[in-house]
Amino acid sequence: METQSNVDIKTIHYRYLVCIEMATSRLEERVSCVEKVKRSVIKINAVERAYNWHEPYKLGEDTGVCGSGFFVSQMDLFGHVRFKNKRVVLTNSHVVEGSPTKQVRLMFPGTGKSYLDAQVAYLCESVDFAILIIDPNAQTHWFETECTAKEFLKSRDDLEFEEQSMRGNGEECIAIGYPHDSEDSVATVGCIACRSDNMFQLAMSINDGNSGGAICFNGKVIGIATSTLAEAEGISYGVPIKQVASFVKNWLGDLPIGSLLIPPCFGVGIRPATKAFFESINSTASGALVQSIQPTSSFERAGLKEGDVLTGISTTLKGSHYHFPVDSHGLVNVPWSLAKVDLWNLDLVLFCDKKNTKIHFLTKSKTKKRKRTHTYKAVVKKCPIVITRKNVPTLVPYWDNIEHTLFGGMVLMNLCKNHATRYRGDGGSGPSDPRFLFKLLETNGDEQMVAVSHVYPQSVISDTETVGDLTILTSINGVDISTLAEANTLLRKAVKGIAKQPFIHFASDEHDDIVLDLRELAHQEHMFLTSIPHHPKNTLLNLEDSKKRKKRRR
Repeated sequence: METQSNVDIKTIHYRYLVCIEMATSRLEERVSCVEKVKRSVIKINAVERAYNWHEPYKLGEDTGVCGSGFFVSQMDLFGHVRFKNKRVVLTNSHVVEGSPTKQVRLMFPGTGKSYLDAQVAYLCESVDFAILIIDPNAQTHWFETECTAKEFLKSRDDLEFEEQSMRGNGEECIAIGYPHDSEDSVATVGCIACRSDNMFQLAMSINDGNSGGAICFNGKVIGIATSTLAEAEGISYGVPIKQVASFVKNWLGDLPIGSLLIPPCFGVGIRPATKAFFESINSTASGALVQSIQPTSSFERAGLKEGDVLTGISTTLKGSHYHFPVDSHGLVNVPWSLAKVDLWNLDLVLFCDKKNTKIHFLTKSKTKKRKRTHTYKAVVKKCPIVITRKNVPTLVPYWDNIEHTLFGGMVLMNLCKNHATRYRGDGGSGPSDPRFLFKLLETNGDEQMVAVSHVYPQSVISDTETVGDLTILTSINGVDISTLAEANTLLRKAVKGIAKQPFIHFASDEHDDIVLDLRELAHQEHMFLTSIPHHPKNTLLNLEDSKKRKKRRR
């Protein structure tokens, strides 16, 4: 007869065996999933060419870049077959954006030094993803294996997208890529700690080379491994795959290959609305005060103005109605995150239907002169979501059309945010006046400006000590300018009339009248031509040539 203690020991032993069997089963399942995913994750070798924001005509140094990518289904990404008989790869934009040829090489474990060439079809720097396409029949592939490149590509499966939304509650995930240019793909186990700034925050280590690799949950892709937090250990970030797919399906449209993708935004800047403010207008509503509106943005087109109070956003999606109340700090609750998000959150913008979205706000109706107070009325307006870009954007070399003009020893460019960031601790010189950065903040990036990106030493302009790096030019010969195209028109007009008027007048954000002698600039221009052998001649105004033409006409 068995005693109670013997029964308990057998029960414990049985449960222990069951736990071991379950753990073994889960381990085998994970190994099987990792093995399957690894076959679809590839190594990307690209060339990154540095861009000189001082003197953009100078060729930068080329360096090799290693990253990761993975095969995806065109149906999952585009919603249809966009490229017939071609394969599609997803990666990070920062892995491939520096390639001037928009071509990269793909390598695979087990194929030695063989590679496939891929074309960077689309790039989105803001969301940090890029779409590559591979033509199996391309003649540029170099594949020394038993099978052809076309047969090899057929043996590699597309990774499936996970449809479930990840809120970041410790869901276990695996990142697969090629850290530090490793020969074989490496699997790193971790979890999704939370959602942060449109991204997954991951409790795992992601290193150089992992960028662009797949983050998987139960064998399906949930994100693209993107970056790591240098100041902390074991904190990394990934772009949610649902965000990428939603953006591509709804906003790619008919854009041609080689296009830079700009995500949609509401285009509103807010400041907190205090309890005293709502009491002063006798309102029980809650919301945030509108501080700025981006020109031609979604909210600007809907009629929202500075000084209005934004109280909510509503949208109808697949027959379901959603309403997002805005609190006094401009934050809203969303179903995919435990934390509130701001109005610039891309997930929020992409969640809203392009045509069936409305904004709720309070707007001033009339002023009571004696009490000097405003009365507000509640308004609901339709707000179709549109893509807009700030007039002072962050530009992407080799994808954006970046123009410049060399005139008499100074380089003129349309101002962009790159001009400000390039001075932060990278060895370059600082701006001539700190008011430059304040000007960007003051205009909120909505005011176009012409900047002097570089002034050559010992030039006539440098001798005036009135123009330096990042001086903002405001007018030429009394005519206001805001774009490089306007500046070029006035400069050419001045050069054409050099015989009648040999002087040119500039105004900047620091000096009202800077007078230069065109004849002196023309005499000095040949010095700059000889010092810049690779400068494209079509961007020069060629003062010296103009002077010679005038003599021949006489």
